Amino acid sequence: MLRVLLLALLGLAFGDDNYTTCPPRPPAASGAAVAADPGVQAALLSVQALLKAKAGTLPTGLVATVVYDQQVLWSGGFGLRDKFSASKAAPAPVH
Repeated sequence: MLRVLLLALLGLAFGDDNYTTCPPRPPAASGAAVAADPGVQAALLSVQALLKAKAGTLPTGLVATVVYDQQVLWSGGFGLRDKFSASKAAPAPVH
């Protein structure tokens, strides 16, 4: 055990001091670029379909919003505000 510790200390004392820093993090994409991405658009359509299907099984409606970098990419209301009164509309998302 002592031998391993001594070898580690020698390695630190006489080791190579050259190293490279981590590269900087790339800048985040803009909200408009993310919203326009076909993959994101397809994912949002999938989320919308899932929530629409699920809302029919809930006692009240639901509102969902997807935000990227403080920009709303998508928002939607599903189901009914009052399940026992079909004349009422779906909950309205806040933009």
